[in-house]
Amino acid sequence: MFASSQSKDGKDVLKNILAGLKDVSRIKYDYTVSFIFPDNSKQKLNGHVYVDNNRHELYNDNDLQTIIYTDKWSYQADHTEKEIAIRNNEKHLSKEYRHEMEKQMFQNNALSVFLDSVVMKRALMKSYKKSNDTINIELSFPANYAIRSIQLGYDEGHKKLFRYSMVTFFPEQGSAPGNKQGTTNTIACSHFSDADASVEYGIDNFFVVNNSKLTLKKYNSYKLSSKL
Repeated sequence: MFASSQSKDGKDVLKNILAGLKDVSRIKYDYTVSFIFPDNSKQKLNGHVYVDNNRHELYNDNDLQTIIYTDKWSYQADHTEKEIAIRNNEKHLSKEYRHEMEKQMFQNNALSVFLDSVVMKRALMKSYKKSNDTINIELSFPANYAIRSIQLGYDEGHKKLFRYSMVTFFPEQGSAPGNKQGTTNTIACSHFSDADASVEYGIDNFFVVNNSKLTLKKYNSYKLSSKL
């Protein structure tokens, strides 16, 4: 829970921000995932996400893969293996299975659980700064938590998140308690927008099906497997 010495303003603002995130129906943003491994080697992954909860559309594109989900289609391009898998969800997934999967993907269930049970119950307000309509919040977590910190940048005037980052640390498997050797993972998100990008990221940009024949419009040199 929040430390008693923290300002009431900061706690109330954070609650409002998190409540707003659970109500988001459409969002687009860029992200970078950075890893620092036990041997001090580093890896970075850049990507873009677009989610429309009402239309049941998901687009997640990064350096390793491109994933698209709609009510009808699932699409995955593996940029390492140069392979593409496409499935007609209506024909090859049961209605019950699709309903449960889409509930998890588009009704913010996982996000709600994370915000309510982890952030609101375990986070400590490390800093809260407000300048005009710009709010910056940094949260810390108990030492035994994988999450080390979360930072939020929020435009109160437009009621929009403009920056989010989370740092996690996972000790090496089998290591003794308190061992500082492990993997540090940082995810940083920016350029948030609620604009409709269904045309920009639509499935039609990647393939078309005419008369039961599938034609790739992007990554057409990749090996294709499909269930139409």
